[in-house]
Amino acid sequence: MRKYLGLFLGWVAPAAFAYNHLSFGKVAQNITEPMEVVSGFVSVGCLIVAVACLFASIVKYVEHRRNPLYVPLSNVIWLFLIGLLLLILPFAYFITESGIPFTVLWGGVN
Repeated sequence: MRKYLGLFLGWVAPAAFAYNHLSFGKVAQNITEPMEVVSGFVSVGCLIVAVACLFASIVKYVEHRRNPLYVPLSNVIWLFLIGLLLLILPFAYFITESGIPFTVLWGGVN
C-alpha cells in the first residue's frame, strides 16, 4: 500500500497540479489584481474622510470665532492638518515611485 501511495504522491499528484500551468508570474498577477481594488477603496475612503475633516475644521473655526473659549484653535489646526494629510495620502506613490497608483479619478480602477 505504501508503494502505491508513494507512486501517487510522487508522480500523479504533481502532474494533476501542473495541469493548471501556474507560474510565479500568474500567482503574482492574481494577487495584485485584488490589491488594485483594495487600493481604490482605501484611496476613496481617504478622500471622503479628508473632505469631512476639512469641512469640520471650517465649522470649528467659525465656532472658534464666536467663542474662543469653547473651541480651542488647536482643534481647528489639527483637523485641518489631518484633512491635508489624508488628501495627500492617495497620491503618495508619486513620491515613493512604487505601489499601486490611484486611478479612480481618471476612469476607474484598471
